[in-house]
Amino acid sequence: MTSTPRSLSRISLLGFTLCALGTSSVSQAFTTCTTDPLVLTMTNSVLVLSQDIGTMAERILETQDKIGQMADRIVITEELMATTLLQLNQGGALAGSRAGVLLLSPATGDSVSRNAAPALSLSDNAGSYVLYVSESNDFSGAHVLPLLVTPQTPLYSVWQQAVQGISGSTLYIAVRTVDGNNNLSEISNVARLTLY
Repeated sequence: MTSTPRSLSRISLLGFTLCALGTSSVSQAFTTCTTDPLVLTMTNSVLVLSQDIGTMAERILETQDKIGQMADRIVITEELMATTLLQLNQGGALAGSRAGVLLLSPATGDSVSRNAAPALSLSDNAGSYVLYVSESNDFSGAHVLPLLVTPQTPLYSVWQQAVQGISGSTLYIAVRTVDGNNNLSEISNVARLTLY
């Protein structure tokens, strides 16, 4: 630590004062400072202010974490919107194909059990559909599993088969509905789910 001329002069003044006062005067001055009500009040005020600053710093960190979580949710929502718009645009551009269906529930961010099938809700209330299950959101991985769900083979009967190949806790699903003539719709929006 380097000393400036100003700090050196203060140290010299303090040393001179202590020598001039003698040890009994120094202890008397110290005792007066620690028992003086005004000094104690100021000391307490400084301590309370210090604690308040610490509390505010903790609140700022908590708020910062919440802002980060909100930003993550915004990114997920934007990705979902972009994917849905892309799929809707692609569905409209393909001549002669059936329009895409919307997967209403479960929705991105929902948690689903490995042991019990979720309640699936589609915009066209189709009774038959192909369920696509994957560990990747673009369904390009080796673990893409299409399963036919019909009134005769309901979702609960194929759910164990759907999730058995998923090693992690994140699962992506999408559907293509089947009409009475066995025509498939365009693929639905993708839902990112958490397995428990």
